[in-house]
Amino acid sequence: MTGGAGFIGNYLVDRLMSKGFDVIVLDDFSSGSMKNLDSPVGKSNFRLVNGDVRNKNVVKKALKNVDVVDRLKRGEEPIIHGDGEQTRNFVFVGDVVDTYLRAMKSKNFAGDVINVGAGVEVSINRLANVLTELPNLHGVKFVYAEPMAVDIRRSCPDLSKAERLLGYKPEVSLRKGLAMLFRELRVRRP
Repeated sequence: MTGGAGFIGNYLVDRLMSKGFDVIVLDDFSSGSMKNLDSPVGKSNFRLVNGDVRNKNVVKKALKNVDVVDRLKRGEEPIIHGDGEQTRNFVFVGDVVDTYLRAMKSKNFAGDVINVGAGVEVSINRLANVLTELPNLHGVKFVYAEPMAVDIRRSCPDLSKAERLLGYKPEVSLRKGLAMLFRELRVRRP
């Protein structure tokens, strides 16, 4: 993950690690702080790479032994665990940032907890289909493997409180968000 030493990123790092994920943070500390990473440093499922995401060699170092990215790079098929019909909620980061900004400015929102998401369940199979329609991944084939030992079948947040308190409505669709992400990744490539 890039920016893991930042204000939002460090919370995500802690959450992912508490769920049992191995986390690699790539950060140049231009706006983040090493203090934000005090909790994960030294744990076996955490690795820190200090550097700029625009530096190809630093990115290679950060991605060493990362399965999915490595599989795509070598032309191997990415894996879908289970039947692919498990659902998730994918939201564009810009929609999340806009919501944070609205919450900061709102007089109706003080200490409340809200869900932010796209509000649409998307199966992993559907995500794979959308990805293979993008120019960068056109023709990539996914393979199916055994389900993960612990996996939730359905995930979709209730956005009604965010809508009521902040007027939240997601703006960017899955397809558009992924296309924007891949365009951004191409532009940032060293």
